[in-house]
Amino acid sequence: HEGPGPRYVVKGKLKVVAITAVIFIAMVFIVKFTVDFLIPGNLPERVRALMKFSNALNKRCPMTIDSETVLDNTMAGEGNQFIYNYSLVNKTKDQIENINDLEKQIRDNIIKKFKNDENLAFFRKNEINIICNYRDKNKELFLKLDIKPDEYISNSK
Repeated sequence: HEGPGPRYVVKGKLKVVAITAVIFIAMVFIVKFTVDFLIPGNLPERVRALMKFSNALNKRCPMTIDSETVLDNTMAGEGNQFIYNYSLVNKTKDQIENINDLEKQIRDNIIKKFKNDENLAFFRKNEINIICNYRDKNKELFLKLDIKPDEYISNSK
């Protein structure tokens, strides 16, 4: 019975070596991600500007938009994304009568705002994707809008 014993130990040692290698590689990627993306000096100017804009907005949050809507927070997302997180203060998603109509109305309003507001020229210039998440009063997500730059960048200048 000496044959299987050493082979089992070798397999066990190989397993430990393989797991250690995977952990080491994962740590290298984590360190690289931290250096490349989390240290502000290494971030692209566009991302730093989005983060600054988000931080400024977040200092004013929660921000009442209208009698039904509150902006909870914002964040600079991956790549060219800016994320707005909204909540409805008076309704659950089951109480919303026609989500499709609501989605169209919100989308149209956002596109109009980003197309015409000079304070949002940075978004047009840098072709930022706008993500708007809407949660009900129970904080349950019921609507996610993903608005691409070609929807709000005017072709006629």
